[in-house]
Amino acid sequence: MNLRLILTKKCNRSCVGCCNNDFDLDSLPYINTFYGYNKIIITGGEPMLYIEKLKTLIVEIRKQNKKAEIIVYTAKTKRASDLIDILYLVDGLTITLHEKYDIEPFFYFAGWVLAKNLTHKLLRVNIFKNVGDVIKLDDWSYKTNIEWIKNCPVPRNEILAKYW
Repeated sequence: MNLRLILTKKCNRSCVGCCNNDFDLDSLPYINTFYGYNKIIITGGEPMLYIEKLKTLIVEIRKQNKKAEIIVYTAKTKRASDLIDILYLVDGLTITLHEKYDIEPFFYFAGWVLAKNLTHKLLRVNIFKNVGDVIKLDDWSYKTNIEWIKNCPVPRNEILAKYW
């Protein structure tokens, strides 16, 4: 079983089609016990808005569940140093490029990943259709032409919960 954990409702974007608009986030169960999960996906809102809280959460997950794969989902590509700090703590990072202006900061961060020798991590980029084509880097997997999905379904093998 996997856990999709929402760290915060707050986001620096106001995406009309955001999946979080389809859920009553306040009514989701609060989880602070992380035993028994195979994968824990930390998302938001935008989890990178609360770096220290995110780091504390990751450390707590690791204490409770040493085997779980921890992945952070983010769309905040600026402040590459914060992303690198998080990438050291987790197994992978999924970055979503929402707009064309996200491309340059993403490539800047990807350069840091290469320079810090972190390409062994699980690295994924989700690219919205309006962003267009992006040069693909060898160490990253890509999902392109993404569009917003109405009533975003939670995958069958996942529990959706909050941590705030």
